[in-house]
Amino acid sequence: MRPESRRALNVLLAAALIGWLVAVVVIYQPVKPLPLPALKPRGGPVYLVPLGAPDPPFLDSVAAHLEQRYQLRVVKLAGLPLDESVVDNRRRQLVAEALIALMRREYPREAGDGSAVLVGITAHDLYIASYTKWRWAFSYRMDERFAVVSTARMDDAAWGGAPGAQRLEVRLRKMVTKNLGILYFGLDQTSDRRSVMFGPILGLGDLDSIGEDF
Repeated sequence: MRPESRRALNVLLAAALIGWLVAVVVIYQPVKPLPLPALKPRGGPVYLVPLGAPDPPFLDSVAAHLEQRYQLRVVKLAGLPLDESVVDNRRRQLVAEALIALMRREYPREAGDGSAVLVGITAHDLYIASYTKWRWAFSYRMDERFAVVSTARMDDAAWGGAPGAQRLEVRLRKMVTKNLGILYFGLDQTSDRRSVMFGPILGLGDLDSIGEDF
């Protein structure tokens, strides 16, 4: 090979190598962490209320996570049995609005504290009576201080899959955190899936794809 041809080949190889290195750097750049928004907490306690038997799973671990991550005072109240007022026998589901009414009725002191948020959690299936097009729901919020969360459809077993305790725990933690983001910290929903505030969440695909922090 002539010297000038060898030099040209070396130039081409060097250019190709540089291009490959640039592509690698671009492709494998680390994803920038989502900046934490300015939080404006209400200042009062967060009450977690088990609704119905059996007790919903992972309440203690969710409470510990919220206390450690956001320095909240989380109080787990005694569970409330379900009465006829909260059950739609025709649909075999609980009524979200009625569950919140039950919490307010049974815990009037906590419900009357304007600095507090109450989150009811149930293992039973749930629907929102005022959302006529929705057949079920993971969660519902009311009056800026009350929410209810159902783990029934967060379980893969509800969709014909194998039960997965770890996935169920993460899903519950995300949904409770999102509710507190709105009710306790005054945050808005976002279209950024890196944030737990992404919305709307219409199924397990959405819930699994979002981050765990604000």
